[in-house]
Amino acid sequence: MLSVLAWIFIAATFWWVVFPLLVIFYRYTIGQRLFSRRRRLRDAGEWAIVTGATDGIGKGFVQELASDGLNIVLISRNAEKLDVVAEEIRTGYGVSVKCIQADFTKLDIYEKIGKEISSLPSIACLINNVGITNLNPFCTGMRMEDIQNMIACNTISMASMTHLVLPQLLKQNSGAAIINLSSYAGCEIIPYLAVYGATKAFVKHLTVSLALEMNDKNLLIQAACPLRVSTAMTDNRRGYFIITPRDCAASILNQLGVGIVTVGHIRHAIQIFLLSFARPIIAKVIEQRYKEKLMAKKEH
Repeated sequence: MLSVLAWIFIAATFWWVVFPLLVIFYRYTIGQRLFSRRRRLRDAGEWAIVTGATDGIGKGFVQELASDGLNIVLISRNAEKLDVVAEEIRTGYGVSVKCIQADFTKLDIYEKIGKEISSLPSIACLINNVGITNLNPFCTGMRMEDIQNMIACNTISMASMTHLVLPQLLKQNSGAAIINLSSYAGCEIIPYLAVYGATKAFVKHLTVSLALEMNDKNLLIQAACPLRVSTAMTDNRRGYFIITPRDCAASILNQLGVGIVTVGHIRHAIQIFLLSFARPIIAKVIEQRYKEKLMAKKEH
């Protein structure tokens, strides 16, 4: 009886502890060294398109892709920020930059974007990064407009931009890539992020389905599901598991080709491994933290 229990314990330890750690080790060492396609993007096309490109992770992608020698199409809603980032990238990296002003909460922008990008000679990658969130209770804290804007910005933008660019990438047949920014919130149930989490689950689901649909094409499609990143969306907090936007973007690009879904940075992979042992209580802990944040906001 004791030997049976011992073997059960060994098997459980291997499945829940050793195997996940081996997967993490493989992805960030052998897998990344052998299969990362980041360095081939420059051969796939001349231009990278980034939505939500003036702040946070989007700007991190812009900096990383420009450092790889790609010309950049910046798409964002703030004209002043577009001009500032465009000048920064031109002078800092010596690449060409094209700016498109667009508000992704609106549905009438895609014809304009399509015309603007149709003149590009070749596209190396599309980064569907743009997104918004709203930390409020679904019924009592969010207006109908807030819900509709989040769905438009987080899901319709990703599906529409992919639909715009995909025909060109297939025509090129050059090994180009589409990276869609999902989130850990799209993989777990998180109270007070109901709509945001649902939109990010949509992004992940559509990305994986499309990647499988296109698996015989010379095209990479990847979903990125990072955890906390130090951006305005997370109050610019810092910590060991809260990485910088540029580090987040760099790690996602480095994982391109290693798997259809990635969390990006190895610290986030380790964090998810650790969180897996506390999954039954995660929702309750997060719920309590968000309640405290909401109370603090009301007091101010």
